[in-house]
Parts: sequence; C-alpha cells; structure tokens
Amino acid sequence: MSTDFTLLSITDDLINSAFVLYQLQTSKEESLFDCYIMAAAKQYHADCIFSFDWGYTKNGFTLAQVFVKKGSY
Repeated sequence: MSTDFTLLSITDDLINSAFVLYQLQTSKEESLFDCYIMAAAKQYHADCIFSFDWGYTKNGFTLAQVFVKKGSY
C-alpha cells in the first residue's frame, strides 16, 4: 500500500490512552470512538481535529474550522 498519509497503528498504548480518556468523560455524547481520536491526536501532536462535534473542545482540542479561522496554520 502506498499513500502520502500517515497510517495510524492501533497499539496497546493508544487503546489504554483512549480508555483513560473515556473514563474521564462526563457526557454520553463523547463516545469511545471519540476517545480513540483524541488519544491519537495527542499521540501525533495534531494541531486540530476535523469534526462537527464540539465535544472535542471540552477536552482541550481545537476543531479544524476554528484553527483555520484563527489562521493558526
């Protein structure tokens, strides 16, 4: 397989990080899948997350639309 994109491996570290984040959630709106995305974003030091789900912001992440609007790139 050839691609210009970084492929993410689901490691034990990532799984554990996602579960820790999931246990900290106070709303049913943030799913375990959301926590996998947040754990991966932390692991890869992502500047922002592309999503229409504002729940990520409650966990300290910046959404792409805000990132672009601020001209942070």
